[in-house]
Formats: sequence, C-alpha cells, structure tokens
Amino acid sequence: MPYSQTRYLNGWRTDCSGYVSMAWNLRTSSGRPLNHNTDSMLRGGYGTPGPVVHPIAWKDLKAGDAIGFLGRGSIGDAGHVMLFEKWANSAHTVYWVYEQAGDGGTHHRTHRISYNHDKPYRYNKILEG
Repeated sequence: MPYSQTRYLNGWRTDCSGYVSMAWNLRTSSGRPLNHNTDSMLRGGYGTPGPVVHPIAWKDLKAGDAIGFLGRGSIGDAGHVMLFEKWANSAHTVYWVYEQAGDGGTHHRTHRISYNHDKPYRYNKILEG
C-alpha cells in the first residue's frame, strides 16, 4: 500500500498513524474508522475523543504495542509510529516492527532501540489474552 497522509483505504488513512489506527480497529462511537495522528495518539485532540496510548518501558513491550515519536511536535513528517512484533535479538536492542512509511509503504523490518529516539507505548484498551 503506498504511503499517503491524504489518501484513504476503507476509511483508514494510508500513513503510519492511520495504519496503527486500523490495526487497533479504532472507531468513532458511530462505528466509523478513527484516524489518529502521532500527536493525538498520546495527547488527544484534533477531533479525537482523547489519547489512546500511554508510555511503557522497553522491557515491557509485547506484540501489538507501538513504538514511535508521539506527542508534542510530532505532527506530519516530524512524527512516526510503528507496531512492535517481537525482539530480533536476545539482548533486546533490535526489534521487528510493521510500519507504513514514506520510503515505500508497508514494511516488516528491524530497528535498533536507538532508532530516531523513539519510545514504546501501549494501547490503553489492550485486552490481555
């Protein structure tokens, strides 16, 4: 899927935060897709009902958590968010993510924990299985 901050597929924006909003099935009270941006995921606003994530420690990451630059100063090209899949090494310094990125759309790849000074977050309504 090509990356775009202005295009939609089935109601979901085809940028990084739209991709994560889709993966978490974020919806309005009437059931329509709710597309957060990297700022509103952490702080709410911009027509959203409030924040949907909270910071967690790197050691607490689980599949489906978010990693990125969120909150103040992250709107547009300044921010980014990805979905954590699993650790890529036993030292927990490299991780696998799914992401929608401007360098070619949807990716499954690894990053180091020092990548872009990103931080880990957990979806507020996560259901533990």
